[in-house]
Amino acid sequence: MSEALDFHLVGGCGSSGSTLLAFLLDGLHDLRSGPELGACHHRQLFEERGFTRCLHRLLTGRVELVGLPVNRLVVPLVPPVFLMDRDFYGFPAVEDAVQMLQSVHSAPELFAWIKARMAARHGIEGRFCFVDQTPKNAVGAAAFLRSCPAGRFVHLLRDGRDTLLSLARRWAREAPGHDPSTYLVAGVARWCWDVSRALEAADQPGYLQIRYEDLVANPLQTLNAVLQHLGRPAVTQAELDRKRSPAADGFRERFLGGSKPSWTSQPDQGISTASVGRWRQQLPPATLRQLQDLRFEVRAEGRSYHFGELLERTGYTADFPPPPPESS
Repeated sequence: MSEALDFHLVGGCGSSGSTLLAFLLDGLHDLRSGPELGACHHRQLFEERGFTRCLHRLLTGRVELVGLPVNRLVVPLVPPVFLMDRDFYGFPAVEDAVQMLQSVHSAPELFAWIKARMAARHGIEGRFCFVDQTPKNAVGAAAFLRSCPAGRFVHLLRDGRDTLLSLARRWAREAPGHDPSTYLVAGVARWCWDVSRALEAADQPGYLQIRYEDLVANPLQTLNAVLQHLGRPAVTQAELDRKRSPAADGFRERFLGGSKPSWTSQPDQGISTASVGRWRQQLPPATLRQLQDLRFEVRAEGRSYHFGELLERTGYTADFPPPPPESS
């Protein structure tokens, strides 16, 4: 990838704060963001051979959901969506897709084409750096960094116990009718898979991991670490307080990905630590022990996932409840 392209990714498990980070970045220096783009979770885009064929297949909807059944609820591991909110990014018509197919022959060229269309759509003059906030970028992060060496990936990591509660609330509203335990197990599976995919990029120079807990407790310090990773100067608290998010100001609900009634706070309503550690009050010890012992496999992958082990690997183990005493 050309250094001048300036196309970077934020990702992690859903409900880990990617929209909040995008809201903070959008409008700082030359940084711009927008609604979830939904492209880089398709890892085949980064294969040099067959790029045009892959792009055509994605544009025409010939892509299958990769999901994990949890009872009757299917957890979307690789969703079939591709290039969402095309009107925001400036290519809403069928003719635009045809021009895309004729104009781009690699992932870097695709990103440059999207940036040019976005600039024309929103009147952005001069060079700018685009940061995509799609959580599922975690899936393709390693392939993106290998294909685009100047690219950067910011892995937003959140305690899996809080994440699964947030995901369970969302699924209960969006897919009602399941047992509450199904939503919790689905949240475990989603967190384990997304975090594992993101960690595959951890050995590459373009990878940076930040924690949601640090972002909400020390937003300025954490944000400046991200800015340094993106090659941008640090900002002061006054500069952060003054800046506006163009995407959120003009397209608030679209920037948030639609109405989110399950969210306890919105990115533009102030930063709060209220949701950190909420699992302590909402997950009974017996339930938590059952969840941390969960193992699952994704068909055709040939690898297993263990919630407790991944929590420990990522540093979220200090507050595990002790096992109950054995009866005498």
